[in-house]
Amino acid sequence: MRVGAALLVWLWLALGPLGPARAESEAEESPPALFVVGPRTAGLALGYGHGVSVIAAGEFESSGARMLLVVPHWQMDMTRPPLHPAWYKGSLAIRLEPTFGVNFRPRSGYLIGLNMLLRYRFLRWESVAPYLELGAGPAYIDLDIRDQIDGFAFIPTAGAGVTWRTWERVSLELGVRLQHISNAYTRRPNGGVDTVQVLLGAAYHFD
Repeated sequence: MRVGAALLVWLWLALGPLGPARAESEAEESPPALFVVGPRTAGLALGYGHGVSVIAAGEFESSGARMLLVVPHWQMDMTRPPLHPAWYKGSLAIRLEPTFGVNFRPRSGYLIGLNMLLRYRFLRWESVAPYLELGAGPAYIDLDIRDQIDGFAFIPTAGAGVTWRTWERVSLELGVRLQHISNAYTRRPNGGVDTVQVLLGAAYHFD
């Protein structure tokens, strides 16, 4: 009995210090906190669209378009936990954006649409996440622009930007996009309208 008790005491003294050391080791090996706070976000962005000639076949009027934009969003991560391959580790998300635009040049008009985008965020930094995005959606336009008939249209969109986490659950976003407006030749004229857009917004991250 005395030998058994002595052996147990010896084992306890020998192995006891490994507990805290193991915990400290695991803490040291754990990866740093990534940008992702929650798998879902909701937010609002305001923007400005400037007409250009990239895809559109229209002449002065389409490239002369100027519009103000209001773009709320709802976003959900599709990859959880984030992807971790080499330098491009990140997270792929699906993003829904009701889009409201008011055109004030060359004549007054408006755009109402619903864009669905895939956004890939690069997560190498804790508070800053650059991103790329691509998507499309339906819209209704009343822009009164020559070479582009009003009514039903599509709004394919490509963009890039950066997201900056300013508080625990709130982040700011700054992005640049190229958006094309046309109806895929379901009606004519369909010269199209291209705009380069600059958007500034904020998002709230849910659990």
